[in-house]
Parts: sequence; structure tokens; C-alpha cells
Amino acid sequence: MSGSKKSTGTSASRILGLDALRGLAVLLMMQQHLGVWFWVGPDKAAGETNFHYPVLLAFNALGGGAAPMFIILAGAGCALLMARRSGSVDRMLVLRGLTLMAFGYLLNLLTPSWFSWRSWYVLHLMGLGMCLVPFLRRLSNRTLLGVALAIIVAAPLLQSWLETPKYMSNARMAGWVDGRPGTAILPGGALRLAAVEGQFSVFPWMALFVSGFVAGRWVLKQEFSRIIALGAISVAVGGLMLGLYFGKVGFARDLQRVFGFNIPFFPSTTSTILVIGGLVMLSIGAIFAFEKRRPLGSGHIMVCLGRASLTLLLLHVWVFRELRPGGLWKTLEPTDVALVMIPVILVFALLAQQWRKVDYRYGAEWLLRIAGGKSVSQG
Repeated sequence: MSGSKKSTGTSASRILGLDALRGLAVLLMMQQHLGVWFWVGPDKAAGETNFHYPVLLAFNALGGGAAPMFIILAGAGCALLMARRSGSVDRMLVLRGLTLMAFGYLLNLLTPSWFSWRSWYVLHLMGLGMCLVPFLRRLSNRTLLGVALAIIVAAPLLQSWLETPKYMSNARMAGWVDGRPGTAILPGGALRLAAVEGQFSVFPWMALFVSGFVAGRWVLKQEFSRIIALGAISVAVGGLMLGLYFGKVGFARDLQRVFGFNIPFFPSTTSTILVIGGLVMLSIGAIFAFEKRRPLGSGHIMVCLGRASLTLLLLHVWVFRELRPGGLWKTLEPTDVALVMIPVILVFALLAQQWRKVDYRYGAEWLLRIAGGKSVSQG
């Protein structure tokens, strides 16, 4: 995850715009998590719900785009890495993928308040996607987009077949049948969660990795208009589906797994994948349009956040979800949440910027490079 400090879209250079987008994903992720974990929550005795706090709800919704952005950027990053490397790239990607999955299972073990060992989170999905790249890279862009569409279409069918609940709690996605830790385990266990019923299961979330791989190919050819077009079409189709659902059109209401929108989005619906995935694609197109006017430098704070994104993901979840320092867990009012959350994020950002001076050495990204069999100074 390191390399040249150029920001041009050539095959020989690191594309800093994608790092900046990872940095944006880090910010979205941290503000969403910390906002939920610090906030005392609505006063249910007074009849309040989350909708009585529209600002917090809006920021939480923005944070929902973090993991999908990571997934698409992981796919794009694999396409770019293949263009920069010679030799046994397939082997390197598989080793990195397996290592990333290992980080996912490490996070499971470090955070028992959230996950079980069976849980399937965003790191597991991205790791599996990397392992599949040796097969994906042999397919044309048209075929890959067809594969992505097939995954999206199959997801609600599989959910219906498994009788997946319309809403799933963290405990249910950890594999407990009735959503209570310590009770019976779901038939199919870890495989069922990985395929359909985990936080970021293969069906439908692998579709974003595959489409991200195609977007990475387009970035290499500087065909940014194709990325924007794909994003616009995806948002338009998904938005139309949501319009039919919230407009209470009969068939759309009957097919909630296809047309509906869950908050949070587990299990994800077809419309959710299309809208969120499309917005991320549009973001990729927008960042390159920005870079043409104002090239990013390797010391830009968003780039630094992106370069340390995996380490920051692991660290903030373990510290603030599991260790819960300072008595902050579910204790703050909305205004206090912002007063505490903003300094915490700034500290992480400044540390990432300082870490750049030693090329992010000894972090999770550094270990990924080691696992891939490359020098720690290479991407």
C-alpha cells in the first residue's frame, strides 16, 4: 500500500486520489462508529426514537458509505497493483488476501462484544476478493459487470430461500439463531454468514468488489467518464426502485428485499447496493476531476489517513468498542458527542500524517506488504 508519490493516473505511479478516498472512508467510518458508541441514545421513556435526532441520523447514514467505499477501492486497487507489478502477481494477491482475512478473524477475536469467530465483516470480504482476482483478471469488463449483476440479483433469492430476517441484529449476524449470544447456532454456521447473512456477505457485497476491479482498469486507461456513467446509471436505477418502494407501489412493497431500504442496511437490499455503489463510483470520478486541477501530495492528510486505513480500522474498533476508555460508552448527549469525537479523529489524522515519515512501518498495511512477498518499501 505504498509506492510512488505521483498522483497521475499512469500504471507506474501510485494514484493518490484513491488513497484520499480511502481516507474519506476512514473519516466516515470513525464518525459513524464513535457517534453511535458515544451517544447515550434516544430517551425511549419519553417516546423518542433516532428520528428525533436528524443531524446524528444524517451523519450515521453518511458513515454507512464507508465500508462499501473500502470494498470498491479494494477491487480497484487490485487492478492497479497488477499493472504496477511483474512476476507472480497472482501469488502475491492471494497471500495478501489470506492475510487480510486473517486480520478480519483477529478483529473477531479482539471484539467479542460485537463479533463471534464466525462473523463475516468487510475485511473478510475484501480478503476473499483479493484471493479471487487471479480468476477475475482473466475476464473481460463486460463479463465482470455481468458477474456483479448476477451476484446482486441472486442475493434476495438466497435470502428468501434461507428465510433471512428482514432486519438482523449484530448477534444474529454473529450466528446466533434468535439474536441472543449463547443460544443455538444457525444451521450452516460460518459458511452461511459468509455467503448471505454476515455484515458484508458475498451475496450481494462481492458485486462491489468486482465492479471496483473494472473501475480500476478504467482508471489505468484514464476512462473516468465510464466510471461516472456506471455510477450515474446505478444511482438512477436504485433511486427509482426506492421511489417505487417509498411511494408504496404494491409490487415494490411486496418485494422488500429488492426495493426496500434498511437502516442499518443489514441485510442489504438490491436498491441499497445500487445506490451506495453508484455513489462511490461517482466519488471516484469526482476525485479524479479534482486532481486534474489540484494534484494531491503524498503528505495530504486525507492521503495519509488512507494509507493507514487498515490499521486505523482495527485500532479504533478495538479501543472504543471493546476497551471503552474514559467511560464514554453510551454516555454523551448529541452536542457532547461532537465535542469528543472531533478531537479523537483529529488525533488519529495527525498521527497518520506523522507516521508517513517512516513509511507507515509496522502497521497492518506494512504486514500486508510483507505477506505478499514484497519489500516493505513497495506497494
